[in-house]
Amino acid sequence: LAAASSKFADLGVSASSAADAEIELVKAGVSVKDILGGALQGTVALAAAGQIDLGSATEIAASAMTQFQLKGAAIPHVADLLTAGADKALGSVQDLGEGLKYAGLSAHQAGLSIDQTVGILAEFAQAGLIGSQGGTTLQQVLRQLESPTAKAAKEIQALGLNLYDAQGNFVGLSSVAGQLQTKLGSMTEAQRNAALGAIFTSRAIRGATILYQDGAAGVDAWSKKVEVSGFAMTQATGKLNSLSGDFQKL
Repeated sequence: LAAASSKFADLGVSASSAADAEIELVKAGVSVKDILGGALQGTVALAAAGQIDLGSATEIAASAMTQFQLKGAAIPHVADLLTAGADKALGSVQDLGEGLKYAGLSAHQAGLSIDQTVGILAEFAQAGLIGSQGGTTLQQVLRQLESPTAKAAKEIQALGLNLYDAQGNFVGLSSVAGQLQTKLGSMTEAQRNAALGAIFTSRAIRGATILYQDGAAGVDAWSKKVEVSGFAMTQATGKLNSLSGDFQKL
């Protein structure tokens, strides 16, 4: 591991810092094989692309891996998702990582992939729900759809929203967004606000409104926007190709 950690000087990371990241990845359950196979490189790329310290990048990557029950080999993909999301929406890699910290476990339990989750967090961020605010909003949206109050359940039934498939699995937020847009689109603003208010509390209604406005096409588009293979390393290299980057590498 020590030998592998010495090759990241071009990304402004010292061998000792990379070795510290390796230790944290091992503590998170990443195998040595996966660390050497790309997990460490993905973490370093995430740090350099997001202009955050390696410790924070390691924490974000390891947390996402644990929440979504991913293998260490998936960390480069996680880095690409977060970096692309931060590049295409408001906020930073750190903000998206913070959003994942609050929403990741709930999203995984609802059957959302990490790609879909980061896409929705980026979608929320672009509308002004950044960092923990976006993560908390997403968590609350999912919670209130999965465990609605009696009032919310009555409104869901009245609107004809189908939240579960024939096997009893949650249909996902893309489907929910599409249904909301279809069912609420012909209503007056007052009727629409009343319907959303009956289903969602004040902590979730902004997120629900974004989903309604963007519809299924918007949710799916954001998932595709963050799925850019190799984006983190490309961004990392580009951001360090400057005078300040040369000093960092030195």
